[in-house]
Amino acid sequence: MLRSCRTVSEVAREPELNPETLRGWVKKQQEPAPNAELTVIERARLKELERRNREPEMEVASKYEFIVEMRLDTTECAYSVEFMCDRLGVSSSGYYDWRSHPESATGQRREELKLPIE
Repeated sequence: MLRSCRTVSEVAREPELNPETLRGWVKKQQEPAPNAELTVIERARLKELERRNREPEMEVASKYEFIVEMRLDTTECAYSVEFMCDRLGVSSSGYYDWRSHPESATGQRREELKLPIE
């Protein structure tokens, strides 16, 4: 019935089932199980969406890092944080929030690895 062109009523007549009972079974079958495993396609789609969500975050973080570098590289900071944030299309409050968070373990490890390379 789910994969055929027959109606619920037609299928219900054969084994002499109540059509409403059969409809309930069909509806329950079509609802996703709450703890069901994802299919391979669903898992791949989820992974792709998660990657897409990370990309903008990484872009924003790299803009914030650029602002930090610009402020450190110049003895006289030619541009204010607000000006640079405006030009880069990020919020200054987001920059200050980003700056106040401690560096991640991965970030710390990367900095440690840079030293021997330089």
